[in-house]
Amino acid sequence: MKRTSKLPPEGSVQAVMTADWHLRDSIPVCRTDDFWKAQWAKVDFVADLQIVYNCPVFHSGDLFHHWKASPYLLSATLKHLPKNFHTVYGNHDLPQHSIELTERSGVHTLEMADALTILHGAHAG
Repeated sequence: MKRTSKLPPEGSVQAVMTADWHLRDSIPVCRTDDFWKAQWAKVDFVADLQIVYNCPVFHSGDLFHHWKASPYLLSATLKHLPKNFHTVYGNHDLPQHSIELTERSGVHTLEMADALTILHGAHAG
């Protein structure tokens, strides 16, 4: 679907709010397009908004489809993830859906790489 609306003027956006990206390196059975390309095009769209509006991006969980992101997926995420990115752990981001196991999560790896900021004290799940 082609976007028909224009973006708000620069300086008028205070934050980009987003959620449930479910990034993955496997192709869903129902997808017939170039899923990998489509997935990153959506992430790049958000990254472009962050640049245009120079504002934070707040993500409300489920960055990955599975908590144990592959090195390949982590590398691609590092390449495409918007700057000034803040998130919470979603249930798909947590091993056994347990907040006590965050250090095993791909999201935690990105936090350790200073690619994103975890909003501690909150999680979806």
